[in-house]
Amino acid sequence: MKKIIIAILLSMYYIQLNAQNELPYKKLSEFKNDTTAFINYNFIDRANQYKGETMHDVIENMQLQVKYIFSDTDRSSNIKGLYLCFFEWPIIDDLFTNNKTLNKPYAVKTFLEEKVKYTPEVGKTIYSNNYDNILNYFKDMRIKKVEVCYPPDSEFAQNQAKLRSSTKPQNIRFEDGVFHIDWKY
Repeated sequence: MKKIIIAILLSMYYIQLNAQNELPYKKLSEFKNDTTAFINYNFIDRANQYKGETMHDVIENMQLQVKYIFSDTDRSSNIKGLYLCFFEWPIIDDLFTNNKTLNKPYAVKTFLEEKVKYTPEVGKTIYSNNYDNILNYFKDMRIKKVEVCYPPDSEFAQNQAKLRSSTKPQNIRFEDGVFHIDWKY
């Protein structure tokens, strides 16, 4: 009897997981232009849908203008992902330096399946601030996973388990003409 109950519970859990993985994409208009609900649904609830997709697919599904992009690098300066921000840099900087609370996501963070070796050409593209060129350069690269980033003092960031996000900014610094953000995972 115990085995049957366990089997039923495991089956229900498996069905729940599969249902979550097969959530359909919804357009911004279906959320009555509520950008936070749109981002939470499409990039948190449906985050697994982007695994193996291209950067182009993520950008196309965002339906929001990317106003600032910065890269996430490892210790060897290889690019392991991009932050696709919905605000320009001064607003993002202000969120972290002045402890302002904004209960809206500020970026979709993409993790690449394969790191991009940092070269002068890649650096020139990344730091050009020409977002069309940056996105064009990365458009065919495959996605390992996506996360939604909220300001650290927002109610959403305080409840990270609910949103399945595990990033927190630790330090923002400006070195050699480049902004660097250290993230805690």
